[in-house]
Amino acid sequence: RLWLYQTCTEYGYYQTTSSPKSMFGSLFPVEFFIQICKDLYGE
Repeated sequence: RLWLYQTCTEYGYYQTTSSPKSMFGSLFPVEFFIQICKDLYGE
């Protein structure tokens, strides 16, 4: 959970798949991870 907190508040290191050419398509865009951070830690 500490890594997730640091990712949300300090690093901004999200493993997104917004490109349609990626293996997972667009299943995990950056907005998905931003919403997780908002849900866990607020805005």
